[in-house]
Amino acid sequence: MPFPYLAALSICSDIDECDRRTFLAVHQFINDPDGGLGLPIADSFFAVGRSPGQFAYCLSDGRTPGPDAELIVKAIRAGLIDSLHSWGDFNDTPPQPSELRDIASRLTEDFTRRGLQLKVWINHGDPCNRQNLRARLQPGYSGGDPGSPFFTLDLVRALGIKYYWWSELVDWPLSGREPPVTMRVTVQPFINHLKNVIKILIGHRQLIR
Repeated sequence: MPFPYLAALSICSDIDECDRRTFLAVHQFINDPDGGLGLPIADSFFAVGRSPGQFAYCLSDGRTPGPDAELIVKAIRAGLIDSLHSWGDFNDTPPQPSELRDIASRLTEDFTRRGLQLKVWINHGDPCNRQNLRARLQPGYSGGDPGSPFFTLDLVRALGIKYYWWSELVDWPLSGREPPVTMRVTVQPFINHLKNVIKILIGHRQLIR
């Protein structure tokens, strides 16, 4: 759209349930100007992978760089990755505070040494993701609370992160008006979670075929 711009659209591919092969296939289609759509769409990654094949910088021990680590570094430098999908996927099992701090510290130190920075923190997941930052519908998220054992906001900032996805499909905070906690707003995250589960099951079924 030529100047003066009337609108803007930002799209980021979510790394949930994504392995290396899927990551490459998605961006070969979306980003490739010759064989794909040629769209400048970036992606995210997990600091630590807790499932086999999960696209992450470190293995489940939180210390050992995984097989995707160097690809992630190259993708960040190329602008293909600009977001961190939290320190890890802790759905169903919350992180241990001491281990969480170690994971966050190691990633931050490694990225500082390599001269890497990120822009966006992806702030969603189930209530067990206590490392996430404040979210209106997730009171257990306490990564930004200095009094919480899950506090890591200092390390989030050290990565250069300036923004985080609020993970709510409402006009606030852009409108400046915080909406009331209605039944619809309260139930919507559970509906979204159910949709994601269904999509994952359908995707696994197609892979099996």
